[in-house]
Amino acid sequence: MISSLICFHLTFEHIIFSFLTFEAKTHNNIATLLGKQGRRKEALKHMKSTLETLRERLPPTHPEIAASYNNIGTSYYEMEDYSNALVNYEKCRDIQQASLPSQHPDLARTNRYIKRIMSIIQQSERTLTKVRKIVYSACSLLREYLRNMEKFNEVFMFSLALIISNVIA
Repeated sequence: MISSLICFHLTFEHIIFSFLTFEAKTHNNIATLLGKQGRRKEALKHMKSTLETLRERLPPTHPEIAASYNNIGTSYYEMEDYSNALVNYEKCRDIQQASLPSQHPDLARTNRYIKRIMSIIQQSERTLTKVRKIVYSACSLLREYLRNMEKFNEVFMFSLALIISNVIA
């Protein structure tokens, strides 16, 4: 009797696990299709559902959770949201470092993604710095131009007053 209860419990646990795995795979498949259609925000919602389902049932260092973070990172990368992509790739890498050998190709790929994003962010920061300098210079030139226009206006008004006073006199 006890062995049949244990067997029933284990079978029940397996059914629940299979259902959650099926649910996660379904969300992941929907996300893949939406992503291919260019509907990335909708795909991202399904990817996050996949992640939540996996996190409910799997240990925190399970490779499927890392893969889910990787998919979310890729989605953010494709939407050019590099800061969120970086956060998810780093979570993926942390799990991979805890669960995979140091020379594993998945870990190497994730590190390449992180380096690529860091390069993009650094390039964006350099570009932003250059743009700020250009805007600052343009503002300085505009201020100088306006000061010169004020001086021109004063000279013009003075000249106009002289002309008018000579015509009247």
